[in-house]
Amino acid sequence: MPKRTDLSTILILGSGPIVIGQGCEFDYSGTQACRTLKSEGYRIVLVNSNPATIMTDPAFSDRTYIEPITPDAVRKVIQKEASLGTPIDAILPTLGGQTALNCACALFDNGTLKEFGVEMIGADRRIIHRAEDRQAFKDICENIGLKLPKAKTVNTLDDALDFLKEIGLPAIIRPAFTLGGTGGGIAYNRDEFIDIITRGLRASMIQQVQIDQSVIGWKEYELEVVRDKKDNCIIVCGIENIDPMGVHTGDSITVAPILTLTDKEYQAMRDAAIAIMRAVGVETGGSNVQFAVNPNPTPRADGTKPFEMVVVEMNPRVSRSSALASKATGFPIAKIAARLAVGYTLDELKNDITGTTSACFEPTIDYVVTKMPRWTFEKFPEADETLTTQMKSVGEAMAIGRTLKESLQKAIRSMDVKRFGLGLDKNDKWLSAMRAVERDQLVLDVSPGAKPGTSSSPTGLRTADGQPIEWPIPLNKLSRKLAVPCQGRLYYVRYAFKMGWSIEKVHALTKIDHFFLDQIQQLVEFEDVLCSYDSLDHVPADVLFEAKQLGYSDAQLANLYLGKLSTETILAVRERRKALGIEPVYKLVDTCAAEFEAVTPYYYSTYEKGATSVASPVPGAKCPVPSSDDEIRVTDRKKVIIIGGGPNRIGQGIEFDYCCVHAAFAAKELGFESVMINSNPETVSTDYDTSDLLFFEPLTLEDTLNVIERLNGKALSRSLLIAPSSPWTSIIENSNGKQAAASIASLCSLLESTMKRVAQGEFVQFATVVDTRDAAGKPCHIFQFIDAGRNVWSVQAQWLDHWKLGEAKRSDWTSVDADEVETLERQFNSLGGSHVFGTIVQFGGQTPLNLAHGLVAAGVPIIGTSVDSIDLAEDRDRFDALLSRLKLHRPPAGIARSIEEAVTIAESVGYPVLIRPSYVLGGRGMEVCPDEKALRGFIKNALKVSDLDGAPVLIDKFLGHATEVDVDVVADFDPTLPVDDPLNRSRRALVTGVMEHIEHAGIHSGDSACSIPPFSLPPDMVEEIKHIGRTLARELRVRGLMNLQLAIKDGIIYILEVNPRASRTVPFVSKATHNQWPAIAAKVMMGKTLDELGAREFQPSSWYAVKESVFPFSKFPGVDVVLGPEMRSTGEVMGIDRTFEIAFAKSQMACGVFLPTDPAKGGIFVSVRDDDKHTIIDPIRRLARIGFAIHATGGTADLLESASIPVNRLQKIAAGARPNVLDLMSNGQIAMVINTPTRTGYQTDEGKIRATSVRLNIPLISTTAAADAAARAIEALRSGEWDVAALQDYREPNVAVEAKRPQAAGVK
Repeated sequence: MPKRTDLSTILILGSGPIVIGQGCEFDYSGTQACRTLKSEGYRIVLVNSNPATIMTDPAFSDRTYIEPITPDAVRKVIQKEASLGTPIDAILPTLGGQTALNCACALFDNGTLKEFGVEMIGADRRIIHRAEDRQAFKDICENIGLKLPKAKTVNTLDDALDFLKEIGLPAIIRPAFTLGGTGGGIAYNRDEFIDIITRGLRASMIQQVQIDQSVIGWKEYELEVVRDKKDNCIIVCGIENIDPMGVHTGDSITVAPILTLTDKEYQAMRDAAIAIMRAVGVETGGSNVQFAVNPNPTPRADGTKPFEMVVVEMNPRVSRSSALASKATGFPIAKIAARLAVGYTLDELKNDITGTTSACFEPTIDYVVTKMPRWTFEKFPEADETLTTQMKSVGEAMAIGRTLKESLQKAIRSMDVKRFGLGLDKNDKWLSAMRAVERDQLVLDVSPGAKPGTSSSPTGLRTADGQPIEWPIPLNKLSRKLAVPCQGRLYYVRYAFKMGWSIEKVHALTKIDHFFLDQIQQLVEFEDVLCSYDSLDHVPADVLFEAKQLGYSDAQLANLYLGKLSTETILAVRERRKALGIEPVYKLVDTCAAEFEAVTPYYYSTYEKGATSVASPVPGAKCPVPSSDDEIRVTDRKKVIIIGGGPNRIGQGIEFDYCCVHAAFAAKELGFESVMINSNPETVSTDYDTSDLLFFEPLTLEDTLNVIERLNGKALSRSLLIAPSSPWTSIIENSNGKQAAASIASLCSLLESTMKRVAQGEFVQFATVVDTRDAAGKPCHIFQFIDAGRNVWSVQAQWLDHWKLGEAKRSDWTSVDADEVETLERQFNSLGGSHVFGTIVQFGGQTPLNLAHGLVAAGVPIIGTSVDSIDLAEDRDRFDALLSRLKLHRPPAGIARSIEEAVTIAESVGYPVLIRPSYVLGGRGMEVCPDEKALRGFIKNALKVSDLDGAPVLIDKFLGHATEVDVDVVADFDPTLPVDDPLNRSRRALVTGVMEHIEHAGIHSGDSACSIPPFSLPPDMVEEIKHIGRTLARELRVRGLMNLQLAIKDGIIYILEVNPRASRTVPFVSKATHNQWPAIAAKVMMGKTLDELGAREFQPSSWYAVKESVFPFSKFPGVDVVLGPEMRSTGEVMGIDRTFEIAFAKSQMACGVFLPTDPAKGGIFVSVRDDDKHTIIDPIRRLARIGFAIHATGGTADLLESASIPVNRLQKIAAGARPNVLDLMSNGQIAMVINTPTRTGYQTDEGKIRATSVRLNIPLISTTAAADAAARAIEALRSGEWDVAALQDYREPNVAVEAKRPQAAGVK
């Protein structure tokens, strides 16, 4: 049937902040829904609280409400739209994860939807109940003849304990209406069972959990299914978990297509999934159905084994796996589901990829896709790393290969964890031990009867000085690593095979299917072939080719044969294989196994025979003609390549994807062909229609270089053409007194498309940069120029830390024989014809930045702020010199590369100190150290965690109780010109946002709440901050985005950190100021000026926007929730309102923290450290004045009593007196906890209080500044009704927002 015309306005619910179990895959789905339904002519109203996503850009919907996704807030939105004369006709909740689904159900249940005449589309309340209610779904499956594990749904702990007597332990607990297995788990003993049941009942929207008899060890599968109203039903993708049942599918390594079922078994599973869809009633969208299969069923009488399958669960909505399935097959599930929700049927829709086939056409793939989760347990060292039915990963990467072995190794190197494959890298314990033996650093323990793990040398090996080393892996440790699911288990499977274990023995512990273990064993066996050659030059071409087919990376081969991992060794391997004609080909993801041509293709790399080298183009052709094995289509359009951020993790999340998407859109708008390279299947950046070309590849030097060179239409070369086509660098006099163009800044300066401008009207016709070595054998470069008079000039420059050409003296320039001019001109001309205009590495976070030096060394043109400027900001000595020249302050500090250096620096600057590894994101390894003991404890980790090998650790004097400020800047300076060049003097920098942190310095900016505009800084201070931002952008010659982090103490502004790249604050600033700053920055990087774009500074004058962080502590019971300089949040929300207080309150609601407003429902517990006692009195007095009972212990109680604040004095937990604060919390007598930490750790009193507040979902405030904001927000909430407004209203103050300066008087 055609689309519905009775609907005009559709409300789409987003998924809110990124949390474990509900990540940016739902942002991807929701964005597709907004774009699709808007293109169909519907008026779209969006509610989402997440500012970091592209989904909440106002361009994607007609009305964009960045408001809490709660029943109260969404009801207000529905009321608001009705009052404006644009009532909402329907609500689509099936594309926003469990958050959207639960909110829509609550609106249905409380009568809001009926009151305002709003229809649920995609799935109605009846369907949601039948799928999400565990008992109802169990009854449906049994009625159609499908089996489930023996199970029971319960609503009380007593009922749960009764059922436990029937099924025994272990038992699986799965709450209803939750995401990512929240509240669930596997109970192996009675205490665990009680704890998980209690937690699960609290997590469930309907206080219901299902208890399953254990099927741990069974094989797990899921099918992504789409059904329409005509009963057209298709399986989009079958996905198989490598890990057996017992590990949440989000935490399991998964593959597609399903590899270990026979066709008959697969068809039985397919039939079951379709039967479930029909029985539940899903008919307008996508769903996910999960199954378990017994790998070892009881044989029949004749000895044959039956196919024993049970249904695990289904989701009546687009699931977490739908993004993976969509990217794996090319079938856009969310887009199709959105159209089905408004009346279309599958037979009426076309497949976007082929453009010809019907959407009824079931996708078929002729490659293998591997998804690997990304964990960040290093952020939570106290956490239990065991993987269970409750999801713990924060992101994922996807890799595509022709075989499982290739796909698996590509997935591993996509993790960005310094692993470049299953083994043979520098983290390979086996290879490290073997090398130590070869170097006589280890000797084998050959004492009589010695066995690994049992002798006095615990591993059977010892170092030359007698210290034990871990190879072979101790047997008890190896057995534990194999039996207990954890993030590194796959590496230990390899170690087991290295130690001679059989597949059967490994299977007995892991329960991983024999097929997958055999694939891994084949890789281990091939390693023996690789290790049989003593050097790279001795490896035959056929063996090297087979290695590449099996997914071995250049980095693995470099480490194996060249002894180290570095840019130089990786490029050396690259050059060797290219010389042997071993280069990748690119294949299409086309949904139909190449049966139909793809019109919107995206690609993956593989190695197949017959590939044509890109360095050998057919004479006369515009670009190389690919072999029949290469399906890539290279045009001669100039290309802008954007390198994404890879898998989401704490410190590098969806905000960088937001920037990359805008870069792709900007490139298209300016007429470039936009190219995206990324490995993250969850994001909008890897949607097939975000960029013109998409490559699903690991973000490594090897893989990105392969793509860039293939698209360049010719081999990359470190001999680069400098053509008269764009604004230029600087002027150096040559030996004849003539002036020629030359670069003085950085390697980036030469890699940009160059150069047009020379002095006195003379134009350089050609120039090259040639890689060579000087007489001493050191790397250097020869710069050659032909001027307008056809005079050739040459100069040699050393490569040290950066280009030194600017130091060349006049006598250094030499004239080249005129007879060589024609030869050189032919050489220059041969360097022309490159298709890549430039590559953007500054938008994807630290991952692409870590590739920048290698890309530059290989001849890749980088556009935007130069790599040298980025290095300058990280190089303490150079940056300190800059700040000194500008007379700007920074805390006393130093650089350390060893523990003793760190101790010396700390003694000189004075404790407490802040240790900061360089080249990291998310404050990795940062810590405040109050004394030498703490410093020595933390510095070892800090020296190891940098994403750039050999990078130093920065030791700063810590500024306690300082006000921290973030500043975002966009600038259009030319990085190839001196700062004082007339062209750069005409350019400018704009401060896009000044964000005042609510928490004081010491908490990572990504974890701190902040406000635009500042809520307490005086105007003259804000202007001084802006001036500093503009000045530093000019001095660093920023072309694009820059972020500054400042601290204000005693009226002095200190520079903490400067990052001349996109930061995580960019999306928040963009939403708060209604400007798409990354799009503006990207256009500047591609050659536009800010004046040409009409960009101007904008500071909100009639509203406040508050960003708040969201944390995953509920996933890690027992982990202390103390915040510090290392980031721990997974996502963020935004509250926006006319007053700071309500904006702050909304931000708390949006992240699930509901500030108490009724003193009758509980009091406030307060415990603060001595340093904070002078700032806590005012907020507590406010709360007491409202009527809240105040509870405190010891010193805090003394302080409050001295301030005449009534307080209920409690004994400390350790004292043993009851009732204590934990009792009051459990009894519902505490509505909010204010605790500023003195010590960390679950076993301390305060650690137990914080952990209990998380477990019971009691609001926890951990700084006095946040306590002050919370107290004021509570006052504001009690004073009257709060309202909602769309971003479009704030942009036009006369429509819905009072146009006057917001008030935040007295906020401290």
